Amino acid sequence: MEPDDFRRQYEEINVRLYRFLLRLSGDRDVADEILQEAVYLAYKNRRQFRGEAPFSSWIYRIAINAW
Repeated sequence: MEPDDFRRQYEEINVRLYRFLLRLSGDRDVADEILQEAVYLAYKNRRQFRGEAPFSSWIYRIAINAW
């Protein structure tokens, strides 16, 4: 996945992902930290995204693991 593709895909789900993490953690600061970590890990490993599942499923799984 190219950087522009990653950015476009992420921009489509970033608010939903943050809200999801906020519900999980119950704390805005923690949700922010998890989101930053998840986006960093997803971007760093973006070439491993094979497209077999939606991008949102892939990054949500990364966020859950970061939590």
